[in-house]
Amino acid sequence: MEQEPSPVAQRLTRMTVEILRPVPVGPLALTVETVRPGRRVALLEAAGSIDGVDCLRARGWKSEVPSKPGPELAYPGAIPPLPESGVESAWPGAYLGGYMGEVEWRPTAGSLSEPGPAEVWARPRLPLLEGEETSSFCRVALLADSGSGIGLSVDLEQVFAINVDLTLTLWRELPGEWIFMSSRTAASRAGSGLVETLLGDTGGIGGLALQTMLMSTR
Repeated sequence: MEQEPSPVAQRLTRMTVEILRPVPVGPLALTVETVRPGRRVALLEAAGSIDGVDCLRARGWKSEVPSKPGPELAYPGAIPPLPESGVESAWPGAYLGGYMGEVEWRPTAGSLSEPGPAEVWARPRLPLLEGEETSSFCRVALLADSGSGIGLSVDLEQVFAINVDLTLTLWRELPGEWIFMSSRTAASRAGSGLVETLLGDTGGIGGLALQTMLMSTR
């Protein structure tokens, strides 16, 4: 969606991904189209499929980058400094290879191995696509889906919990290699929940991720 041609300078500011089914480990075919063209804003739609079957669908808004700077309003609250060392653990039963092993995690509050709200600095060890420079939006998107693992306030040995979507909004660029994430969970007895993750860098908070959760007792 970032690479889709625009009539003027635009940046991707919001993306919602609908997770239709589990995404297998294998070649993923991507398509994208502009469904609402425009100079100030444009709406794009993308799909990810394997063997012709969609497993992901997404929509994203691109906004015009103005020639004159707009107003700057800082999100309240301070971000803790980056710790000098990280962790190599997660919740019980978590697979620590693959994605978990290719991201460096440095918690500042809470724990990746225990339920509850948590804060962490993270950075990918690999680019999103081999041979391509990862944009700041893609770097954040690569990490944002981890909010449900970082801040999930339930025991995963007792509760089944999975997100069916991810909505990511970045009101400013987060250009650093390290991304700060502060995640927390709310849920109801009706079997649904929400994970909210604040996203930032050394310059402060600059984005928000939301995940709709399906939750049930095992």
